Amino acid sequence: MQVQKGDKVTVHYVGTLKSGQEFDSSVARNEPLEFVVGDGKMIKGFDQAVMGMAVNDSKTVEIPSGEAYGPVRDEN
Repeated sequence: MQVQKGDKVTVHYVGTLKSGQEFDSSVARNEPLEFVVGDGKMIKGFDQAVMGMAVNDSKTVEIPSGEAYGPVRDEN
């Protein structure tokens, strides 16, 4: 069974910057993330990344800033 919009999923993730610096990790906290795909509570790129995955799948995705936290702002 593949993940579809409206499915409740539980996933582990590791967020890294292009430099390889880790900025967040559910794995390090041993706290998987649970959410309903497509309900608007996750960033768009993350929602899209889990669509089509199945139990025990793993993948690496690059989420553009426009589908994450917005445009890059050097002052941040």
